[in-house]
This record gives sequence, structure tokens and C-alpha cells, in this order.
Amino acid sequence: TSSAPASVGDRSDITATPTLAGALDVGSPANLPRLLRLYGDSVENLKKDITGATVNDDTIRSTIMDIYYGYNYLLDPHSAVACRALYDNLQPGETGVFLSTAAPGKSRDILTQLLGDIPLATISQPAQSDIRPARINAGYPALKKFLLTYEGLARPLH
Repeated sequence: TSSAPASVGDRSDITATPTLAGALDVGSPANLPRLLRLYGDSVENLKKDITGATVNDDTIRSTIMDIYYGYNYLLDPHSAVACRALYDNLQPGETGVFLSTAAPGKSRDILTQLLGDIPLATISQPAQSDIRPARINAGYPALKKFLLTYEGLARPLH
């Protein structure tokens, strides 16, 4: 077991502001010591590969609507945070990928408030989306090849 180094400081009293992406509202992440251990307990080393972002409810809402109306793809609030954080931090010429495990159906109330009465089929699987899932082999080499050759990923956020 590793504890966070002194340079991180005591984070036990940090509270999070509740947002539409409740599962991401963490003031003192329990996994921080594990992440730091992977980086030799060095905050500086961790910061070379990992950045954080703050996204408020208005930005979550606008991102969900931008993606839905621009790409006909339905994001849940957690995916909207990841999407916005990625696009806000990309440098000119860069492309990126965000991953999400949340499903829009779990956020039906929020999505209905933003987008109106959405058919259940759209929430569970957007059939008319411009964004298509792709099947690739497991492992980093296959993922890297896919990301470097799939042109459909390099599209700007509206």
C-alpha cells in the first residue's frame, strides 16, 4: 500500500461541488495514491501524462446539446465531461479519444430536460448517429493502429 507523498498534501478535507455528473464529483480521489505509485510517488512525473479538468453544469449541458445536434449522438453527463475536457485541452493539430462507461439511459431525466422527449431507442442506441462503433482486436498495438488510421475520429467539436 502506498500513501500520497507530502507534495500532494492532506486532501481529506476537500469537498466536491455536486454536478450533473455525480459519479465524477470527487474532492479527494481514493485512487490517487495508486496512480502516484505507478509514477514512483512523484507528482511531477504524474503531471507529465495526466491532467485534470473542471467542467460545470452549464458546460455539461452545452456539450450534450452540441454533440447531439451536431453529430446526432447522445452523450450522458459523464461522457460530456470527458468530451469537453478532451477538446478544451487539445493543442492545434492534435486529435484525441475519450472513453466512457456510462450509458445515456441512466440519465434519461437530465437528457429529457435538455433535449425534449427522446425516444427510448435513441437513448439506448442512437441508430441514426454519424458516429459509428468499430470492433478492433484487444491490445495497445491494435488500438494505436486504429486511432492513427481512422479518419472519422478527427472531427471538431461544434
